[in-house]
Amino acid sequence: MKAVKVMLVVCVLVSSAVNASSLDREIPFELQDRALKMVDILIEESFPELKGVSITPKLIQTPAVFLATDIEISSVLMGEREYVLYLNKRLWTHPISDLALKGILAHELVHFTDYEKMNPLELAAFYIQYLLSDEYGAKYERATDLESFDRGYAIGIKAFRFWLYEQITPEAKALKETNYYTPAEIDDWLLGQQEVTLL
Repeated sequence: MKAVKVMLVVCVLVSSAVNASSLDREIPFELQDRALKMVDILIEESFPELKGVSITPKLIQTPAVFLATDIEISSVLMGEREYVLYLNKRLWTHPISDLALKGILAHELVHFTDYEKMNPLELAAFYIQYLLSDEYGAKYERATDLESFDRGYAIGIKAFRFWLYEQITPEAKALKETNYYTPAEIDDWLLGQQEVTLL
């Protein structure tokens, strides 16, 4: 019971942080439709473990966050979880290529595969570490990038990072370069593989 209470408290804190970031529930249909169709393709191609998982798109408006994931609080202790995919309106108003969008969506789906493996207590511990430790968050996001690369989406994520850097301030870019693989680092990773294709 104590673990359940901890999980609920953490979920409330995470949801409050999202709401404080100007959450707008009127997601443009074109963006929602494009993202969900691409998610379906990704699940079919590379994420079979997510077949049948409930994913709800919601819109978030922040200066530097363009996609994010979460879990609906009410579903955490239920038999079937409902996951949330937050999308920034700039993905719609500032054209992004299919290659880039597919790459970053693959990154987000890796998060869902991680959440699926965690019970409520493990999720609570994860959220606490992620929220309280910048080092832990960076290590986790970079590991998520690597998992996405292994599933075949390194070039797409590289394309996304180029797009992202054009949307954010130099300060935000510097933080992203610490927390996620940069295009140059992705090239280094690709050069270490047996088959290499560079943009």
